[in-house]
Amino acid sequence: MNQRFAITGLGVIHQHGNNPRTFWQSLCVGRAGVAGPDGTIPLTEFNPEALLSEDRIRRMDRVSQILTGAVKSAVNDRTEPSNRIQPEHIGMCVSTNLGSLDTIVQFTARNIARGPQRANPMEYPNTALNAGTGYACIETGLQGYNNTLSGSGALAEAWDVLSLRRNPAILAAGMEEASRPRQQGALEISPTRPRPLSSQRDGAWMGEGAAALRIEKEDPSSAPRAGVYSRYAGYAGTFDAVGLNNNDPQGGQLSRAVRQALERAEIPAESIGGIMVSAEGSPAEDAREMRALESVFGRRLGEIPVFAFAGALGRLDGAAEAFGALCASLALSTGQWPASPWFVPDPDLPKLKIATQASAFNGQSVLLTITDRTGVNYAYLFEKNNKET
Repeated sequence: MNQRFAITGLGVIHQHGNNPRTFWQSLCVGRAGVAGPDGTIPLTEFNPEALLSEDRIRRMDRVSQILTGAVKSAVNDRTEPSNRIQPEHIGMCVSTNLGSLDTIVQFTARNIARGPQRANPMEYPNTALNAGTGYACIETGLQGYNNTLSGSGALAEAWDVLSLRRNPAILAAGMEEASRPRQQGALEISPTRPRPLSSQRDGAWMGEGAAALRIEKEDPSSAPRAGVYSRYAGYAGTFDAVGLNNNDPQGGQLSRAVRQALERAEIPAESIGGIMVSAEGSPAEDAREMRALESVFGRRLGEIPVFAFAGALGRLDGAAEAFGALCASLALSTGQWPASPWFVPDPDLPKLKIATQASAFNGQSVLLTITDRTGVNYAYLFEKNNKET
């Protein structure tokens, strides 16, 4: 197929930084997330007033503010007013696992305690899963294709929307909040810190934040343009469909997704220069993801830089793919591979190239793998922009 789309803008709200430059510098120096007492990496410096209008802030719940801030940053990033695509032509796809669940729980609890006659009608709109997406579109004026997905898949749907020419540009985003219901639903919380792929791994921490990517369709006959972070080269998705925590321990469906993505993008496995993985610190799930990659890359897996971003960012559930794509694009555009200071090789895993310090990255393509306990598997491919940014 050999189709490509340009990633022209990035936005991020996270403890590690509320703009791409600060965020990436933090990951490259290996700064550890400052955790709360309950095994979370919460936002510590988020000032919605710096990004959003006052009248909007009063109506939004916290998770909507976080998402809207990231989306607004991505819409405005690296774009001169004269070159901007009109808002009515820009769509948005957002992935979130639990989204506004904390707001839903609090709203419901108050109604049970006080009775429905005391329900605040101004709070009700925030209980919808797509409330944040709606607020983000209102704040930025986006009027194109719009969808909110429970789980993963926003990047996949963004590709399909552009391929079908529904819009010339789209925002692919993800959001999660380190809320109490989400913590209670986590299967393994590390008592110390997340150490994905390390011999000392013993669980995850909950992360929170939002990431957004502005993706644009380009004329395939035109030369690469400056100001592009990376190129989105394709994806594939597969599903184990066998129930929670019952996936193939060898990662057969994930490896199938990787092979399909490589084939569709017409990228040979030998050309992959780096891999971003969703491994979060679960011994069994991390092993499944690595076995899947080993079945595709063989011994060469030990020569490819690997970064498990959950070690720095926390477990981001539905937002993981947006954050992974953000990291892939920044690695390709900056020529730096981030640090994994927590890593100690595990003899029971395939040999991995994971650096405890940041290193130069000269790869031309990055693979992002997303997998979870419910059997969802995605493989996304990104390539370096061939023109200086």
